Amino acid sequence: PHASAELKRMREEGLIQSDSGPGQRGAKQHLTAVGWQVFIGDELARLSDSSVDSIPEHAVGKLLAKDGPQLLLAYTKSLSSPLIPLPWSGDFSHSDQTAISSGIQGVKDGYVWAVAREAEVRWYDLESLKQVPAPSDDQSTSSLSDWVEPSPVIGLVRARLLDPRQSLKLAIGSWFGEPPIERWPDLPMPMGESESWTLGTAHESVSPLQSQCPICAILPDRLSTTTLLSAASNGALVIAEASLLGRQGDALPLSILESWINRAHPRLTETERRHRLQGLTQAIRKGRRKRSGNIRVEESTWRRFQSDWSNHQWGEKTEVENTIIDVQGLSSTAWLSLIDWSLSRQETTPVVLQYPPGQHDSGQLHSVFQDPRTRLAILSQEPEESLAYPTLRPDPIRPLSWYLLKLAGDVELPCKVTHRPPPSFTSPPPLWIPPNSASNLEEVVSSAKLAAGGSAPPNASEESSEEMRLFAASLRYPEGDIDWADRIESVDPLAAWIACPADNRWPLWRRQGIRLGADWISLLDVEKVPIEFLAEVAGTAPYDWQESAHNHLVQRIRNEDDLALRLRTLIDSHNFTDSASAWITSTLLSQVAWLPPELAADLARWAPNSISKSLPSNIIPALIGLTWLSSQGELDDSWVRKIEESQRSSPIIDGWTSLLSTVRDGRTPTIEEIREITSLPLEWWAPFSPLLFSTITEGGEGREMLIMENIPWASALFRPIGEVHTIPGIGTVEHPGCPADLVSRLERILQGVDVDEELHGFAELTDILNALKSILIGTKPVVGKIHPMVGWLLQPRDRWPAFTAIEIISGDSEVAARLAAGKSGYHHGLRESSQRRL
Repeated sequence: PHASAELKRMREEGLIQSDSGPGQRGAKQHLTAVGWQVFIGDELARLSDSSVDSIPEHAVGKLLAKDGPQLLLAYTKSLSSPLIPLPWSGDFSHSDQTAISSGIQGVKDGYVWAVAREAEVRWYDLESLKQVPAPSDDQSTSSLSDWVEPSPVIGLVRARLLDPRQSLKLAIGSWFGEPPIERWPDLPMPMGESESWTLGTAHESVSPLQSQCPICAILPDRLSTTTLLSAASNGALVIAEASLLGRQGDALPLSILESWINRAHPRLTETERRHRLQGLTQAIRKGRRKRSGNIRVEESTWRRFQSDWSNHQWGEKTEVENTIIDVQGLSSTAWLSLIDWSLSRQETTPVVLQYPPGQHDSGQLHSVFQDPRTRLAILSQEPEESLAYPTLRPDPIRPLSWYLLKLAGDVELPCKVTHRPPPSFTSPPPLWIPPNSASNLEEVVSSAKLAAGGSAPPNASEESSEEMRLFAASLRYPEGDIDWADRIESVDPLAAWIACPADNRWPLWRRQGIRLGADWISLLDVEKVPIEFLAEVAGTAPYDWQESAHNHLVQRIRNEDDLALRLRTLIDSHNFTDSASAWITSTLLSQVAWLPPELAADLARWAPNSISKSLPSNIIPALIGLTWLSSQGELDDSWVRKIEESQRSSPIIDGWTSLLSTVRDGRTPTIEEIREITSLPLEWWAPFSPLLFSTITEGGEGREMLIMENIPWASALFRPIGEVHTIPGIGTVEHPGCPADLVSRLERILQGVDVDEELHGFAELTDILNALKSILIGTKPVVGKIHPMVGWLLQPRDRWPAFTAIEIISGDSEVAARLAAGKSGYHHGLRESSQRRL
C-alpha cells in the first residue's frame, strides 16, 4: 500500500499520532503506547522464531533482523559502549540451519561498526518472553533460592550501522563474536590540518578519538558545556565562561583592544581608531579607572569600554597557552572581539571558543572553522546555515559525558568525553596578592585555591617570576610537594618553604631559616624540631611559637623522668645564645616543682643570671619558678633586682615592673601601665584591682578602655576580704574585698553611652553593676552576659545553689574558675545605704 494510506490506517488504529494538525505536510509521526507494544511484540516474535537455546562458544550476539542500516540484535551481555563490532559476513553452518561467524574463520572483509540505539540492553526470559532485570555479574549464595538454576535470559537491542553507506552481508540468524585484538575495526576520525587532540573514547577496546580539524559543538545547556570545556581546554587558549571550568580567568591581554576598537567604532577612520586605541591602552597601563588625568580618552570610547568590559583586569601577557579568558560580564561586542583577536594573533596555540548565547557572526564563524588553530567552537543553538564541519551534540539517549560526533556521510559516532581538571595558570590570577608572612598565608592560600578551582598547581620553574613561584607554592600548601620544593629552594627559599611538606620542614629550616626570618617559623611544627635544637629556634621565634614550644617541652618534662637532667647538660655543652639559654632556663623554672631536688637547687644558683641576660618575651613561667624557689628557701630576693635591671622589654615584663613600682613606691599607675598590669596573670593583680579600677574610672581614656577592652574585672573584684595572693617580687598580699562605692561610679560611666552590647568590656561592667544592685535591694542575681552565674560571686556563699559542671564552664573562664573554687566576694559593707540613695 501507499505510505500515506498505511500511515492513515495506523493513525486510525491508534498506533501512531502526529505532532501537527491533520493534513499538514512535514509533520512528524510518533508511536503511541499501543504502537510501541505492537512494535515490541514484533521484536519478540522474531526472537521466538530464532533458535537461541544453544549459544555457541565465544558468541556475544545474533542478528535477528535488518532493514537497510537498521538492525535488531540478540545479545548475551551488557554493553560497555554504544559501539558494537559486527562481522561483515559469515558462512558457518549448524544443524539448526543458522550461520555463525567466530570472528576468526569465515570472515571476508573484517568487521564493521554498529551503534546501539538504546541506552541499555533489554533482557527477556527465554521461556516466558517477559522482560526481566539484567543478570547480575556476582552470583550471591545468601539464600536457598540463590542455589536454584536461573531461567535462561537473552538481551535485545536495536542498532544501526555507524556508516549507513555500508552494507552488511551477515545473514539474518547468524551468531557473531567479538574480533580478536588485532582485528578491531578502525573508527572514523575528524581529519584536517589542526594539531591533534584527544576528544574522548568511543569503545574501550580501540584507541581514543583524535581530532585534527575544528569541531562545532552545539550545546543547549551549561552542564554539557562544562563537561566538554574540561575535556578540550588543556594546552589551549580558552575563551569561555571561566566558572564552568571551576577557576578564575586570567588577565586580559592588552592586544585585544585593537579588535574591540574595530567593532566598537566601525565608522571611524583607521587613523582615529589607532589614536583612541593608544590613549585607552595608556590609561589602562596607568591603572586608571576614571577618564580624568593626564591621558585623555574620548568620552564615547571610555563609556563604551567601561560598559563592554566591566571590571575585568588587564595585563601585558603574550603567551596564551593554558590561558582562560573569562567572558562573564562582557557585552556581545567585547565577546565577539575576543574571537576576532584570537583569529588575528600570531601564536599557534590552539583555541577553544564559546560563542555568546543565541548569537554568532556568520562571517566570523566561517573564519573560525577555516583557522587550523581552532580546536572547538561552542554554540548554544543550531545555526541557521548548514555547517560543513564535524559537529558535536549531547547524546539524547545516554547519560552526561556521552556526545554524538556527526561526520561526513551521516556518520554519527557516540563519544564519551573524559573530564579533566582545568588547565593550570601560566601567571598568577588577577588581583591575587602573594603572602608576606605566615599569619596571612591561610587567607592567601584560600584565595589562590578559589581562583584555581580544581586545576593542578603550575610547575613554576627558576625562570618564572617570584609572584608565580609563590602562587604555585600556595596551591601546594599544606599537603606539600617535596620534589618541587627541593628544585626551587636555591632560587626561592620562601616558595620552597611554603610548598614543603610538614615532615620535611626542619631540615629546610636548618638550611634557610636565616633567609626566611622569624615571620615564617610558625609553619614549623614544634614536634618536628629535635629537642637539642628547640631552645635555639625558640629563642628568636615569635611569641606564639615560643608558647607552643614551651607547652610541648613542659609536657615532655612531665612525661620523661630524666629529660630535665639532659636539658641541664645541654645548656653547658651547647654554645647557646643568651636568648636560647634564657628560654630553656625559663621552661625549666616553670616546672621546678616537678624536678629532682638536686636540679632545683642547681637552678637557684645560676638561673637568675641566665634569665637576666636575655629576658624571654613571656617571663611569667620563669617568675613563677623563681618565686617557688624563694618560698623553699633556695633563693633570696636579689633575683628581683637583677631582672628589673635587664634591658629587655615586652608587654609582660613592663607590666610586672609597673606592678612592682606601684606597690613599692605607693604611686598611682598610668592608664598605659594599668593596661600592661592587667595583661599579667589575674592572681597577681587581683588584690590591687580596686585601686586600678578606681584610677581608670577617673578619666575619659580610662572609661573608653573599660568599655572596649576584655579585662576580667568581675573575677578580680568579687573576692573575699583577706584572700591571700602570692606575687613574684612582692610576696603575699591580702585582697581588700570589693569596694562599696562602685554603683555610683558604674552608673556614671554607663549612663547615656551608646555602645554595642556585644563588646566584652560593656558586658563586664553591666554584670558588675547588676550584681551590686542585687545585693543592695536583696534580690537574687540576674543572668549575666559574660557568664550566666557571675552574679552569684557577690552573693553570700550559703545562698549559692549547687552548680553543675556544665553550668560552671558555660561562660567566661575566669568566672568559671571562681565558681569552681566556691569563693564568694560578699561582705557586709556592700549593703551600706551610704553607697547609693535608694
